[in-house]
Amino acid sequence: PTGVTEPDMIRIVILAEVAARTDDRNLLQQMVNDARDAYSTGSSVVRRGAAHVLALAAWQRGDVHDAMRWLGDIALFESPIWPHVLDQVILGARVAAAAGDAGLRARVLQATDLLERERPAIPLFTGVAGYARGILERDAQALLAAADVLQSSSRPLLCAAAAEDAGGELARTDHPDEAVHQLNAA
Repeated sequence: PTGVTEPDMIRIVILAEVAARTDDRNLLQQMVNDARDAYSTGSSVVRRGAAHVLALAAWQRGDVHDAMRWLGDIALFESPIWPHVLDQVILGARVAAAAGDAGLRARVLQATDLLERERPAIPLFTGVAGYARGILERDAQALLAAADVLQSSSRPLLCAAAAEDAGGELARTDHPDEAVHQLNAA
Protein backbone atom coordinates (compact mmCIF):
# COMPACT_ATOMS: atom_id res chain seq x y z
CA PRO A 1 0.00 0.00 0.00
CA THR A 2 2.83 2.46 0.71
CA GLY A 3 5.04 1.28 -2.11
CA VAL A 4 7.40 -1.56 -2.86
CA THR A 5 10.12 -2.06 -0.29
CA GLU A 6 13.55 -3.53 -0.97
CA PRO A 7 12.56 -6.95 0.45
CA ASP A 8 9.43 -6.85 -1.76
CA MET A 9 11.66 -6.17 -4.76
CA ILE A 10 13.89 -9.13 -3.94
CA ARG A 11 10.76 -11.33 -3.89
CA ILE A 12 9.64 -9.92 -7.25
CA VAL A 13 13.08 -10.50 -8.81
CA ILE A 14 13.33 -14.06 -7.50
CA LEU A 15 9.84 -14.94 -8.69
CA ALA A 16 10.60 -13.40 -12.10
CA GLU A 17 13.77 -15.52 -12.36
CA VAL A 18 11.80 -18.64 -11.41
CA ALA A 19 9.10 -17.76 -13.94
CA ALA A 20 11.69 -17.21 -16.69
CA ARG A 21 13.48 -20.49 -15.97
CA THR A 22 10.24 -22.51 -15.78
CA ASP A 23 8.53 -20.67 -18.65
CA ASP A 24 5.65 -19.64 -16.37
CA ARG A 25 4.36 -16.77 -18.47
CA ASN A 26 1.52 -15.87 -16.11
CA LEU A 27 3.84 -15.51 -13.13
CA LEU A 28 6.34 -13.54 -15.21
CA GLN A 29 3.59 -11.17 -16.35
CA GLN A 30 2.48 -10.64 -12.74
CA MET A 31 6.06 -9.80 -11.76
CA VAL A 32 6.40 -7.46 -14.75
CA ASN A 33 3.26 -5.63 -13.64
CA ASP A 34 4.61 -5.33 -10.09
CA ALA A 35 8.01 -4.20 -11.41
CA ARG A 36 6.47 -1.50 -13.62
CA ASP A 37 4.58 -0.10 -10.64
CA ALA A 38 7.69 -0.25 -8.45
CA TYR A 39 9.94 1.35 -11.07
CA SER A 40 7.98 4.56 -11.19
CA THR A 41 7.81 5.09 -7.43
CA GLY A 42 10.65 3.12 -5.82
CA SER A 43 14.01 3.94 -4.33
CA SER A 44 17.13 3.55 -6.47
CA VAL A 45 17.60 -0.03 -5.24
CA VAL A 46 13.96 -0.87 -6.00
CA ARG A 47 14.25 0.77 -9.44
CA ARG A 48 17.37 -1.30 -10.18
CA GLY A 49 15.54 -4.52 -9.27
CA ALA A 50 12.48 -3.49 -11.28
CA ALA A 51 14.63 -2.70 -14.33
CA HIS A 52 16.24 -6.14 -13.99
CA VAL A 53 12.80 -7.81 -14.04
CA LEU A 54 11.69 -5.74 -17.02
CA ALA A 55 14.92 -6.49 -18.92
CA LEU A 56 14.59 -10.20 -18.12
CA ALA A 57 11.01 -10.25 -19.39
CA ALA A 58 12.05 -8.46 -22.57
CA TRP A 59 14.87 -10.97 -23.07
CA GLN A 60 12.46 -13.87 -22.54
CA ARG A 61 10.14 -12.57 -25.25
CA GLY A 62 13.07 -12.03 -27.62
CA ASP A 63 13.04 -8.24 -27.50
CA VAL A 64 16.76 -7.49 -27.25
CA HIS A 65 16.32 -3.76 -27.76
CA ASP A 66 13.83 -3.40 -24.92
CA ALA A 67 16.10 -5.50 -22.67
CA MET A 68 18.96 -3.18 -23.58
CA ARG A 69 16.84 -0.15 -22.80
CA TRP A 70 16.07 -1.40 -19.29
CA LEU A 71 19.64 -2.49 -18.60
CA GLY A 72 20.89 0.85 -19.88
CA ASP A 73 19.07 2.52 -17.04
CA ILE A 74 20.85 0.74 -14.19
CA ALA A 75 24.30 -0.09 -12.83
CA LEU A 76 24.99 -3.77 -13.40
CA PHE A 77 27.07 -4.26 -10.27
CA GLU A 78 27.08 -1.96 -7.29
CA SER A 79 26.33 -2.13 -3.61
CA PRO A 80 24.25 -3.23 -1.96
CA ILE A 81 24.84 -6.63 -3.47
CA TRP A 82 21.45 -8.30 -3.66
CA PRO A 83 20.98 -11.96 -4.66
CA HIS A 84 20.04 -11.07 -8.24
CA VAL A 85 23.08 -8.91 -8.99
CA LEU A 86 25.12 -11.81 -10.37
CA ASP A 87 22.21 -12.87 -12.59
CA GLN A 88 21.99 -9.26 -13.74
CA VAL A 89 25.62 -9.32 -14.91
CA ILE A 90 24.95 -12.52 -16.90
CA LEU A 91 21.78 -11.06 -18.40
CA GLY A 92 23.76 -7.95 -19.33
CA ALA A 93 26.37 -10.12 -21.07
CA ARG A 94 23.69 -12.00 -23.00
CA VAL A 95 21.97 -8.83 -24.13
CA ALA A 96 25.26 -7.10 -25.02
CA ALA A 97 26.39 -10.11 -27.07
CA ALA A 98 23.06 -10.40 -28.89
CA ALA A 99 22.75 -6.68 -29.56
CA GLY A 100 26.41 -6.07 -30.36
CA ASP A 101 26.25 -3.01 -28.12
CA ALA A 102 29.71 -1.72 -27.21
CA GLY A 103 28.46 0.43 -24.33
CA LEU A 104 26.65 -2.39 -22.55
CA ARG A 105 29.58 -4.70 -23.28
CA ALA A 106 31.94 -2.22 -21.60
CA ARG A 107 29.65 -2.04 -18.56
CA VAL A 108 29.58 -5.84 -18.31
CA LEU A 109 33.38 -5.96 -18.52
CA GLN A 110 33.58 -3.29 -15.82
CA ALA A 111 31.35 -5.45 -13.61
CA THR A 112 33.54 -8.51 -14.26
CA ASP A 113 36.62 -6.51 -13.30
CA LEU A 114 34.96 -5.62 -9.99
CA LEU A 115 34.03 -9.26 -9.41
CA GLU A 116 37.59 -10.40 -10.05
CA ARG A 117 39.13 -7.67 -7.89
CA GLU A 118 38.08 -9.35 -4.64
CA ARG A 119 41.04 -10.68 -2.58
CA PRO A 120 41.13 -13.42 -1.66
CA ALA A 121 39.27 -14.47 -4.77
CA ILE A 122 35.68 -15.58 -4.23
CA PRO A 123 34.98 -18.59 -6.49
CA LEU A 124 31.37 -17.56 -7.12
CA PHE A 125 32.46 -14.10 -8.28
CA THR A 126 35.29 -15.55 -10.37
CA GLY A 127 32.91 -18.04 -11.97
CA VAL A 128 30.36 -15.36 -12.83
CA ALA A 129 33.06 -13.09 -14.27
CA GLY A 130 34.39 -15.93 -16.44
CA TYR A 131 30.86 -16.84 -17.47
CA ALA A 132 30.07 -13.28 -18.55
CA ARG A 133 33.33 -13.00 -20.49
CA GLY A 134 32.64 -16.37 -22.15
CA ILE A 135 29.25 -15.11 -23.31
CA LEU A 136 30.72 -11.88 -24.66
CA GLU A 137 33.52 -13.67 -26.50
CA ARG A 138 31.41 -16.67 -27.56
CA ASP A 139 34.20 -18.74 -26.03
CA ALA A 140 33.16 -22.34 -25.30
CA GLN A 141 36.30 -23.05 -23.26
CA ALA A 142 35.70 -20.03 -21.02
CA LEU A 143 32.09 -21.15 -20.54
CA LEU A 144 33.25 -24.67 -19.65
CA ALA A 145 35.75 -23.26 -17.14
CA ALA A 146 33.05 -21.05 -15.62
CA ALA A 147 30.68 -24.01 -15.29
CA ASP A 148 33.45 -25.94 -13.50
CA VAL A 149 34.07 -23.08 -11.06
CA LEU A 150 30.34 -22.59 -10.47
CA GLN A 151 29.86 -26.34 -9.86
CA SER A 152 31.00 -25.88 -6.26
CA SER A 153 28.99 -22.69 -5.68
CA SER A 154 25.73 -22.32 -3.85
CA ARG A 155 24.10 -21.21 -7.12
CA PRO A 156 23.22 -24.39 -9.07
CA LEU A 157 21.10 -22.48 -11.59
CA LEU A 158 24.10 -20.35 -12.56
CA CYS A 159 26.17 -23.50 -12.98
CA ALA A 160 23.46 -25.13 -15.10
CA ALA A 161 23.08 -21.99 -17.21
CA ALA A 162 26.84 -21.85 -17.83
CA ALA A 163 26.86 -25.53 -18.85
CA GLU A 164 23.89 -24.92 -21.14
CA ASP A 165 25.57 -21.92 -22.76
CA ALA A 166 28.78 -23.95 -23.13
CA GLY A 167 26.76 -26.70 -24.81
CA GLY A 168 25.17 -24.22 -27.18
CA GLU A 169 28.52 -22.72 -28.08
CA LEU A 170 30.06 -26.18 -28.59
CA ALA A 171 27.17 -27.13 -30.88
CA ARG A 172 27.63 -23.90 -32.83
CA THR A 173 31.33 -24.68 -33.33
CA ASP A 174 30.59 -28.23 -34.49
CA HIS A 175 31.50 -30.24 -31.37
CA PRO A 176 28.25 -32.21 -31.02
CA ASP A 177 29.41 -34.87 -28.54
CA GLU A 178 30.84 -32.30 -26.11
CA ALA A 179 27.73 -30.16 -26.60
CA VAL A 180 25.42 -33.02 -25.67
CA HIS A 181 27.53 -33.76 -22.59
CA GLN A 182 27.24 -30.16 -21.39
CA LEU A 183 23.53 -29.95 -22.16
CA ASN A 184 22.96 -33.14 -20.19
CA ALA A 185 25.00 -31.70 -17.32
CA ALA A 186 22.84 -28.59 -17.40
